[in-house]
Amino acid sequence: MEPHRTTIEELVLEYDVARIFLAEEEEEEEEASIVVSLKDVTERKRAEKLQQAVYRIAQAADSSEDMGEFFQAVHSMIGEVLPAKNFYIALYDEKNDLVSFPYFVDEIDLPTPPQRPGKGLTEYVLRTGKPLLCDTALHEQMTQAGEVELVGAPSLIWLGVPLRVESKTIGVMTVQHYTNPHAYGRREQEILEYVSSQVARVIHRKWAAEALRQSEVKFRALFENANDAIFLMTEDTFVDCNPKTEEIFRCRREEILHRKPYEFSPPVQPDGRDSREKAIEKISAALSGVPQFFEWKHRRFDGTLFDAEVSLNRIEVDGRKMLQAIVRDITERKRAQEALERLAEQRKQLLEVSQIMLSTLDLDDVIHQILQALRKVLQYDSCGLYWLDENAGVLRPYVLAGTEWISQDLVRWPIPFGQGIVSAVLQSGKGELVNNAHRDPRSVYPEGAVIALEHLISIPIRSKERTLGVFNVSRNTDPPFTQEEFHLVELFLTHASLAMENARLFEQTKESETKYRTLFEESKDVVFISTPEGTLLDINPAGVDLFGYTSKEELLKVDIARDLYWDPGRREEFTRVMQQRGYVQDLELELKRKDGRKLIVLETTTAVRDKDGTIVAYRGFIRDITAQKVLEEQFRQAQKMESLGTLAGGIAHDFNNILGIILGHASILERVTEKPEKILFSIEAITKAVHRGAELVKQLLTFARKSEVLVESVRVNDVVEELMQMLKETFPKTITYSSELEKALPTIQADRNQLYQALLNLCVNARDAMSSGGILSIVTQTIQRENILERFPDANDERYVHITVKDTGVGIDQATLSRIFEPFFTTKAQGKGTGLGLAVVYGVLQGHKGFIDVESEVGRGTAFHLYFPVQHHIEPAGVPAVQYTEAPGGTETILVVEDEEQLLVLVQSLLESKGYTVLTAKDGEEAVERYRQAKDKIDLVLTDVGLPKLDGRGVFSQIKALNPQVRVIFASGYLEPDVKSEMFKAGVKDFVQKPYMPNEVLVKIREVLDKK
Repeated sequence: MEPHRTTIEELVLEYDVARIFLAEEEEEEEEASIVVSLKDVTERKRAEKLQQAVYRIAQAADSSEDMGEFFQAVHSMIGEVLPAKNFYIALYDEKNDLVSFPYFVDEIDLPTPPQRPGKGLTEYVLRTGKPLLCDTALHEQMTQAGEVELVGAPSLIWLGVPLRVESKTIGVMTVQHYTNPHAYGRREQEILEYVSSQVARVIHRKWAAEALRQSEVKFRALFENANDAIFLMTEDTFVDCNPKTEEIFRCRREEILHRKPYEFSPPVQPDGRDSREKAIEKISAALSGVPQFFEWKHRRFDGTLFDAEVSLNRIEVDGRKMLQAIVRDITERKRAQEALERLAEQRKQLLEVSQIMLSTLDLDDVIHQILQALRKVLQYDSCGLYWLDENAGVLRPYVLAGTEWISQDLVRWPIPFGQGIVSAVLQSGKGELVNNAHRDPRSVYPEGAVIALEHLISIPIRSKERTLGVFNVSRNTDPPFTQEEFHLVELFLTHASLAMENARLFEQTKESETKYRTLFEESKDVVFISTPEGTLLDINPAGVDLFGYTSKEELLKVDIARDLYWDPGRREEFTRVMQQRGYVQDLELELKRKDGRKLIVLETTTAVRDKDGTIVAYRGFIRDITAQKVLEEQFRQAQKMESLGTLAGGIAHDFNNILGIILGHASILERVTEKPEKILFSIEAITKAVHRGAELVKQLLTFARKSEVLVESVRVNDVVEELMQMLKETFPKTITYSSELEKALPTIQADRNQLYQALLNLCVNARDAMSSGGILSIVTQTIQRENILERFPDANDERYVHITVKDTGVGIDQATLSRIFEPFFTTKAQGKGTGLGLAVVYGVLQGHKGFIDVESEVGRGTAFHLYFPVQHHIEPAGVPAVQYTEAPGGTETILVVEDEEQLLVLVQSLLESKGYTVLTAKDGEEAVERYRQAKDKIDLVLTDVGLPKLDGRGVFSQIKALNPQVRVIFASGYLEPDVKSEMFKAGVKDFVQKPYMPNEVLVKIREVLDKK
């Protein structure tokens, strides 16, 4: 007979029924009886039911499309093994410190939105990581002990178990009963714990899958939308590429895949190496784990060539080693670089013309030199200089130069005044670019001349008040002249005109004092005579114009030191040098106009002596180079950018290290939740890493920006140590570094940024001189004036800080040594440098009243010696560490404006933890509206400067209009000093440097709030 089952009060029984016959005597009739056997199988059935539930949970995890569906299935299955009418799952977001309730079913309570952990029973299980079976008595006991507090409606019994993955609690699974205090016991707790482990694993797996999916979506979005071509390669074969690749290489995706990278390259690269051989070398290095970054000449599918930057990095895709190649088209950048180099060459030619203007007053020599300089920067077939002969009414050719471009006196065919393009330029006083001039109806030529093609640039030669002649440059073959070439010639002739005019005037006035006076009056340079005591005796009109006075008589009344020198102390230096030498040549000075504007000039002056040798007057020339100095600053900035390229690898290395520190300690914090000393250690390490990153960004910004010279007390050894650390991370590993720094080295008054740049420039040159490796050393010491006086007679300070930068490279020959400090002079290959490096170093030393010297021998290295004047006192060797104390809090209301959501949450949490009431806004317009609504409650506003919709300055302006007494603190990663000063004057109370340092934020907020 089959067994039957019955359930009595949760007991499950199995029973068998049998019929038997009993007889005492054979002849008597048999009596039938029934025998029943019972067996308790309750626990076995419960176990089977539990195993089936867990199995079905696993099936639900695979079949459920979302977490809500899965949680509903879990609830249903748990309800089959224990009372679960009231059931919820809570999950903890550690990153944002939030508890959420993705599944919540309850007879009385409603689910709450995500919130910060409080002191409910759920949070108790989260904190302890242990299950809790809590009846009303235990709840009252825990409440009195301060361990928990009542959240929601009270239940008669509550059971919660942690959802744990790898010893980490990620949430809580809970059931509760409002009517039966005995609904749950030890058995139900064990059942729920058993199920929770399976649920926790499923949640963790689905989280990981979702994170992976989102990561893949982000990667694919970046891949598809990148502005650079991105390839995936196996070995040396393309297997995938993004849409930008098709645009850059001008072909379809299928025309790229399964081909080799060198198939999209010319046979030979610009350095002369075979493209295939070089590509295989780069790919092999990248596959071995060494990232590659280099420039490459690519060929598009249509055969056109372009320059690119290529980075190769090894990655793993589905366990396979692959290469990711990123190709950036830098054609436009290369063109811009070439344009900058052309500008540098043009600037060099202009400087040469300036030297001509100072070196000779012979007109033929001036013109000959101008033609030679012009030929270096411009391709032309012929040129001509025409002077206006007013008496004859013609433009007479003074110099014509053909393909031999040597100036000749060819007084041949004059152009009648009023005819031709030359006359039109003379009359208008404006230059003209006329391509195909032979077709221009204004053109006139000698009788019988046949002109097939002529492109013409015609520039007027002007004196102060009138046009004296015209300079023509012509090209008889294509290509036509460009606007860039026209502006070059125009700029060139603007400078050259002065030289030609001065020479011409001098030639015409050699025999006449009256004519000399004309030269004096019409010179574009300032010409003056003064007494040694500082009174002007005579000055030409150019001087009156330059210094901004209404008349010569007014200017002759000024005191030179007080009224014309920007720093009156420099006049004493000037007088001392004149007494010692009797002259100054091309001395750079800072003077000032009557209206207070600064002038930068070059002065060449000679002492006039009487028969006894006593100096009775100074006679000299002053040239305004203020505009030229602006150009030099632009070139110095360009050279600074070149130096930043050198630093890029080291900066990237530093940031990778910083990120590594932060990630490493974040990982440690996940595993040491019960070890406070390790938590504090990791927090301190992360804080230091963030400080280090902030300082690195600050250093980069300071170095890269254009800025006025900021003279301060500088510890040279600190600068050297910082530089040496950067060099070790940036320069080739074949170079060895050493330093010998004098411990008690005095401080100097200097611009720290310029000192750093000068030393970096010298180290870059040393690196380039040691391509095969060597030793780079820097030595600092104090040296007395007498030790350098013979080499530098102008050394006036008692002591100097002596810095030696030495290498063991190829050395410098004597011919090169004589020119290394010239602007734009370089021995590097085309495109490898501006030639400004050592000129910048020289300029830094001059600006700091220091000196520079160099020793070198071919094959035996080079040593640069820098001398900076010493301060009169010695600064302490070190800076005491700042001691941080716990910042006080408060109860005021603060409006925090920050567009970065995580930073906004961080600052809000920080302030709320100190007792403040915090209002928030994510953009400038929202900030103004929040302040308008609650201005009577808000005690202080902390706002980022860079905000969407309305920036921080706009926010301040509008809320100040609402409340002139508003207290505002600005926060930014960098703020221009003049902008910062302007905002302080406008009423901003303080400034917080980003990234936010909690203690600094709290201290500054408290200081501003406490100020009356």
